[in-house]
Amino acid sequence: MTLKVICPVCKSSDIINLYHITSHDSALVSTGDETSEKYSVLKKEIENIWSGNDANMKRCGNCSFVFAQPFIAGSSYFYSVFYSNADYYPQWKWDYEKSLEFLKHTIIPKNSGEYTLLELGAGNGAFVKKVCETLIPAKNIVCTEFSDYGVENIRKVGINCYQENVWILKDKIKRKFDFICMFQILEHIDRLELTLQTLTEITTDHAFLLITVPNHKHHEFYDDEGINLDLPPIHISRWNAESIRYLFTQYGWEIIAHRYQPINFLLELRHYLTYKYHSHRKLLTAVKKIRSKIIRKIALFSILVILFFKYLKRIVILRFSNNGISQWFCLKKIR
Repeated sequence: MTLKVICPVCKSSDIINLYHITSHDSALVSTGDETSEKYSVLKKEIENIWSGNDANMKRCGNCSFVFAQPFIAGSSYFYSVFYSNADYYPQWKWDYEKSLEFLKHTIIPKNSGEYTLLELGAGNGAFVKKVCETLIPAKNIVCTEFSDYGVENIRKVGINCYQENVWILKDKIKRKFDFICMFQILEHIDRLELTLQTLTEITTDHAFLLITVPNHKHHEFYDDEGINLDLPPIHISRWNAESIRYLFTQYGWEIIAHRYQPINFLLELRHYLTYKYHSHRKLLTAVKKIRSKIIRKIALFSILVILFFKYLKRIVILRFSNNGISQWFCLKKIR
């Protein structure tokens, strides 16, 4: 018997299927090499998470929320393997800058020692390290992070960091926060109701949530190209302003600002042509077989030029669209 699929945000049953993913697809995206040990470990863990070897991405017709089925987040072990080194952690990025600007304009300098901040999924601590330099003392900052690498780096600067979900952590920290930051985290979370309920409980009366998620417009553009950037259990959801508002309003939060990251066109063009090149598997295999490094580079360059002109119309659309990779939300607690 086929189970009825319900939207995790609005509980609607008006659901359409977007695309299908296998454990092979998901494991390969993080390694690029299906012969590697990391690929084998991730593939096995993904199949444990799904209780099978495939999943689907679906869209709700009511609130436009996009989600994986099964709607199950990656395990702490999965992320510890997936983010196993510094390569996945940017030192600084656009959403950090937007949030730091907001904190600078919101925090009253003479009272800075009284503010508290929690960052969920803090990576290697790049953002909180900057915050504790001038805005909020390290003793008033708490982080969560699953990767051993990230936890080690955060604790080195005297910030408390826990390898636990926030709903488990709330009984240990015994404090309320003025600011909660979630940078590219929401798309990884499955227990949405429990998470939102917890965030509301552990925040002060006039707290702020600073959230970034991947730009849905950016991912929709690539969906149309047959290139799927949301691969569970890495990303198990896709958000826009409508679905964010639908969920967070239920728990007393209001969107007060929403910004799209400006597109870095040259970087995005490089990504687009690379994706297109890798989608031509026979061509990819043929180039790899060329023994001469110089000839191989010439062949690759020639192919990229051909792909550029072949997909020029789509590239023009990409250039003039609002397709930066992230979107930033600031929400205020109103009840």
